[in-house]
Amino acid sequence: MWTSYHFTLVLDNQRFLSPDVSEALVKAGCEDAKIFMKEGKVHVQFDRIANSFQTAMRTARGDINRAGFMICDPVESKS
Repeated sequence: MWTSYHFTLVLDNQRFLSPDVSEALVKAGCEDAKIFMKEGKVHVQFDRIANSFQTAMRTARGDINRAGFMICDPVESKS
């Protein structure tokens, strides 16, 4: 069953949110995410549809890595 999973990932060592950062994330597949600054870090908040939470997280992490960024631990998750 496909479900929408809501979770936030934080970019590691990325202290500024520029148009280039947002564009790279969207081009890499994060078009289902809201990208914003919070507490001096770039947050990527997803509403990702997948057949499991693990799949949603795995694909989101892959998209962020493909954009050239590393990830800290998720700060919030709920389905």
